[in-house]
Amino acid sequence: MTTTVSTGLRRVAARLNPDTAPDGELLGRFLEHRDEAAFTVLVRRHAALVLGTCRRVLGNATDADDAFQAAFVVLVRKAPALADRVCVANFLYGIAFHTALKAKAMAAKRKTREARALAPAPRPDQSELLSALDEELAKLPEKYREPVVRCELEGRPRREVADALGVAEGTISSRLTTAHRLLEKRLRSRGFSAGALALLFAAPTVTASDTLADSTVRAVTDPPQTIAQLASEVTKMMLLHKLGIGTTAFALVIALAAVAGATIPRPTATAPESAPAVPHFAPVAVAAPGPPGPEPAWKTEFRKAYGLKDGELVRRVPVPFPECRVEYFRNQIRELYHSRKIDPPAKEVNRDYTDHFTKFGWKDNWTDDRLTAHSTPVKPEDGAPLGRLLEMATAFTQPRTDADADLLETKVTGDWVVRANADPAKVAAALETILRKECEVKVSLSVQDVEREVWVLAGKFASNPLPDRKVNMIEVYASELTDRKTGGGGTGSLQEMATHVEGFVEMPIVIGKVDGAPKHVEWHYNYRSPFTAQQHAEDHDPETVLKNVAAQTGLTVKKEKMKIKVLVVKKG
Repeated sequence: MTTTVSTGLRRVAARLNPDTAPDGELLGRFLEHRDEAAFTVLVRRHAALVLGTCRRVLGNATDADDAFQAAFVVLVRKAPALADRVCVANFLYGIAFHTALKAKAMAAKRKTREARALAPAPRPDQSELLSALDEELAKLPEKYREPVVRCELEGRPRREVADALGVAEGTISSRLTTAHRLLEKRLRSRGFSAGALALLFAAPTVTASDTLADSTVRAVTDPPQTIAQLASEVTKMMLLHKLGIGTTAFALVIALAAVAGATIPRPTATAPESAPAVPHFAPVAVAAPGPPGPEPAWKTEFRKAYGLKDGELVRRVPVPFPECRVEYFRNQIRELYHSRKIDPPAKEVNRDYTDHFTKFGWKDNWTDDRLTAHSTPVKPEDGAPLGRLLEMATAFTQPRTDADADLLETKVTGDWVVRANADPAKVAAALETILRKECEVKVSLSVQDVEREVWVLAGKFASNPLPDRKVNMIEVYASELTDRKTGGGGTGSLQEMATHVEGFVEMPIVIGKVDGAPKHVEWHYNYRSPFTAQQHAEDHDPETVLKNVAAQTGLTVKKEKMKIKVLVVKKG
């Protein structure tokens, strides 16, 4: 599958967003830079897996919370010996399982048991169903099992899974249909109802409270005595070759552990004395930690040219660009392909990458691979429109920007480095200073509360997809549906969808109070091309488009006047 530069950069940008960065990268940031924000993302990402496993084994909320924290302490202690950080989730499940078993054994030895508030015991049919699903899912061929694990049990969008596996989205849908049919047939043969599979996949997900997640991050560096003792016991008994497993096979066990914790309520009596059997897994190779190698010269140069200092929000890197910039992009493309165990095409790696105007997003505690890159293909000496820079740097879309159209077409050159998640008003002020001093563009930028007509989506979310579309798939159209392979679109939260669709209908969209909003939706744009001016106006009519969006989501849509934040751009 061919990956263009723009596609590669989009994937790199998504990968390097803190909330979507790979497990191994998040863990590496904490180990190498003590980046607590990255570790917090890791804890929250795997809360369902770890807490679900601990509750399933221990059956007691208090002990499970202790085991949850201890598991992450052990993860940090053992992580340097993990050869492949792609396997973080697999490794973490093994740690969680063994930590829960050790906590169970230690609790059984205590002479005095504290009074515990316990919840109802799981029904036998639930336990049998989980066990049966575990066994039957394990028997599925890998190509059918993996989409079930990723889409149904981990809740990932089909498009994301298809991209990760390098297949078409339709292939994932087809494999899921086949997997469901096989699982339902096998579960029926074991005496379970036809709806058992759907009920299981619809189970709510266990999550760690904010207090538990925050205390877990603190415990990693300064664990309380009980957590430290449990972690030490697990570290002593744990042999890596008994915990490791290949990534594909072990994804099954990870997902089932999360489902088990989500489906089984907390018991009202002490957990049975007999511990669950420890699964036997194939070993994974581990490497002894060694000293890091010297940093390549291009990275050092790149840090110097593009690194933001403390308190610095925006930096412009003028043309001609430093040579390290070319190597930065080449390195990102190489990493993208190597993560898939594919040799990158020479035509991708050997490009000079000077034909892109780029806004880099800069994170705190920076390492070179944490930049997000948003590029526009233009000649560096020609520059890009001011409006494009302002949108990329401040995230204010065209409908939320108050400026003369000709002013927004003013060309500016250079790369722009912008601190991620900074206050847009402060970013605008920093941009204004640089535009005036370095680009001789006399503008004033300010963020103001301005009353505007906006479209508001609110109500109770209830997916009502068009025929042959999957749940939470939204077609953005006025009157005509076009080829789904064209038009573009995206995946994200309702708010992210609204931000993107604003540009399509050229009016601000506000997400009001929404009940039952899914974590992710997908959307696809439909418009005629080539088109006349009248056809363009019809295809992008906000009232018609948003009524169709409302029909597919169960939400209400209405036009209101309200004050919203607007980027005001003035000349002079």
